[in-house]
Amino acid sequence: MNAPALPFPALRLRIGVDLGRTADGMIAVHAVALRGTRVRWHAEQMLSPDEPLSRSLGVFLSGLPGNRAWLPRHVAVALGPSFVQLKRLPGLPPLTDPRELGAAVRSNAARFFLRNGVPLATSMLRVDGPGVAWGAAIERPILDEIAAACRSAGLRLTTVVPTGAVLGAITIGYAIGDADDVSTTVAWQDGANRYGFTYLHGQLVASQRSPRAISTHTDSVALTSTRLAHSVGRAYAGAYGAAISWRGEPVAWLPAYDPALPANRRARIRAWSVLVIALVAALATPGLSATLSARRAAAHVRAAAVHWRTALATRDSLARTTAALAQVTQFAATRRPATFTLRALTNALPRGSALLALQIDSAGGTLVALAPKTAALVTALAADPFLGNVEVVGPVTRESVPGTPVSGSPTPPPREIERVTVRFRFAKASP
Repeated sequence: MNAPALPFPALRLRIGVDLGRTADGMIAVHAVALRGTRVRWHAEQMLSPDEPLSRSLGVFLSGLPGNRAWLPRHVAVALGPSFVQLKRLPGLPPLTDPRELGAAVRSNAARFFLRNGVPLATSMLRVDGPGVAWGAAIERPILDEIAAACRSAGLRLTTVVPTGAVLGAITIGYAIGDADDVSTTVAWQDGANRYGFTYLHGQLVASQRSPRAISTHTDSVALTSTRLAHSVGRAYAGAYGAAISWRGEPVAWLPAYDPALPANRRARIRAWSVLVIALVAALATPGLSATLSARRAAAHVRAAAVHWRTALATRDSLARTTAALAQVTQFAATRRPATFTLRALTNALPRGSALLALQIDSAGGTLVALAPKTAALVTALAADPFLGNVEVVGPVTRESVPGTPVSGSPTPPPREIERVTVRFRFAKASP
């Protein structure tokens, strides 16, 4: 079978630690460091059960290769059956929500797990169906000591898992592959007891104290150094499985990382933070300056556009006013005084004529007059040097005008006169 895809955090260095017991009661600690699925280094040590676990385990973790106080590594801890009670939980309510089932198990931990007068910490649950789940319990002081050891060594404790829950990871593509729908049993020694963990596609399906009691339909296998990875012995299978599982194992404890750091580490973190901020500011300053300059230039262009539009409107208004003044000036310079025209007409009209209407324009004028003879009127107007091109433009009608009586004399008879419309033009030489 092919190895499953790893999440992005698996590309960085991860440390897996497995705690178990030997036949004589010593605490056996095995650690491996993985980058991806490749083992970078491995280490082991025996710890005395008489010494506090937080101190002895902290010393071991502090001596691991590549550990830096300013760059803490991530560690996942697997605990063997001598530390953890791992089992399928019977009698659960028919629920499928892991949080609701987990709350029910926590509130009734003594019903599902053995308790020796020490507070228990129950894990998260792996729910296989309504009311069917796998869970684990550990003594609270042991969990606290492991967290304290990781904190003193400058490691970030990401998860604590039962060894039996993660050994299945090495049966799917990393060490030995089980065929489809064929379960695999892993024999595991912890203290004076032997255990058999049965997996189907890497998932725990059965757990018993002796692998001999497992059903004959399964194959009991013993991990060898050639089957594991890179000549890492069988004893490192639990640590390898913990590192591979990362945070993907549902039966686990996820302790909160304690933010209380030594003063020198806080100072380093502050220094690195300031350095990163300074680098980001240095990289962002040119772009920020260009952005601010662009914004200022855009604001200036908008303001200039407003002034430009105002100037264009003013220019158009001035152009219209100038054109009007030019027309007025040209008219004033070229027009002929009306008094000269009236004088010319007065002098040109023959005796007995009367001017009824007069309209004058820049080229000439039109008049309506009463005269004894139209011909005499036209001849008199044409003879005036101020007028030129005199012509009759309308019909000539005859009208009877009553005579005007003179005092002491009889009323004269009415006389005939002619109404005529004449168009004339100004002579070019006239003012």
